[in-house]
Amino acid sequence: MDNGSIGENLKKYRESLGLSQEVFAEELGISRVALGKMERGKTRLINENLERVQHTFGKKLEELLTGSVVLPPDYLSENSGKLAEIKELTGYYENLLDAERSRRAGLEQIIQGLEKELDILRSKLSKKD
Repeated sequence: MDNGSIGENLKKYRESLGLSQEVFAEELGISRVALGKMERGKTRLINENLERVQHTFGKKLEELLTGSVVLPPDYLSENSGKLAEIKELTGYYENLLDAERSRRAGLEQIIQGLEKELDILRSKLSKKD
């Protein structure tokens, strides 16, 4: 198996945990740049790094090599409250964003109306000169 495939599997696993490269790398004790190179297959994945993943996250080396992504059995139950909170906050912020877009659209219409009135006034002033 080549480094690229293992790196892709490592990336899929990191993403399945919902972790950024920065957080995942920090947990492994390596730099984000080093992790990025591993995920892209640019750096040879040495056993030490694979063993760190296994030790830190409980991921079996065979799973990384074969590409199976398996969350720890209790991962979802332990994090269900956090996931629900994230979903709730996401909905809240989406609603705020929609309200802001509506407000901006209304302001843009007002600005366009004012620009038309200004053009009319300028036109009237230029005719008086």
